[in-house]
Amino acid sequence: DNELTNDDDADSYLWKQTHANKKSISNNQSEKPLSAWKAKQLKLSAAGVIKRRRDANNRERKRMNGLNEAFERLREHIPGDTKHRDKKLSKMDTLQMANIYIRHLAALLEESS
Repeated sequence: DNELTNDDDADSYLWKQTHANKKSISNNQSEKPLSAWKAKQLKLSAAGVIKRRRDANNRERKRMNGLNEAFERLREHIPGDTKHRDKKLSKMDTLQMANIYIRHLAALLEESS
């Protein structure tokens, strides 16, 4: 019910979540030592946390765009009925159709040799 309405709210929320347990973690250091990565995270300022999250989000967006482009290119090479061209194949259907097509091509090669 406590929805985030804009980037500033989300950034503030992320920073608070990252630093929420800072005191409890520093009190429990005798139980479990902090990794170098975790110690570095706790030293980051709010702006540092926000920048890291935005950078991570941009990397993930770029990765997903690349993956989606690869699926689009694969869909272009899969033969099929024209009635299926009106609706885009799902990723799972695309992989299944590609698998069937590759097996079919392999069988053709086996027959010709």
